[in-house]
Amino acid sequence: MNEYLKAFQSISSATDNLLENEYISLEIKKSATNLLESVQPCFRELIQSANNLNSFIQVSSSHLDYADKLWSSKPQIAEAPKEEIWQQIGDRTPS
Repeated sequence: MNEYLKAFQSISSATDNLLENEYISLEIKKSATNLLESVQPCFRELIQSANNLNSFIQVSSSHLDYADKLWSSKPQIAEAPKEEIWQQIGDRTPS
């Protein structure tokens, strides 16, 4: 997707350069404007998709971090004295 985003950015930049050139014919400027307008929806869609993917990646990363911490805590729990575990469980029972 990054390749497509770069391609659309390139097209956008090239058309902007054409539109800034005062020596280009009106037909070329009109074609450049039409091209720029036609790629804008694609460009917006790519940006929105990239933002959505970034959001999913952040959530997944958070879940992986939690799973890693949980997995890492299991040996500590297994090595803890049983009496201490039962005492902590008893201390947290609702009144």
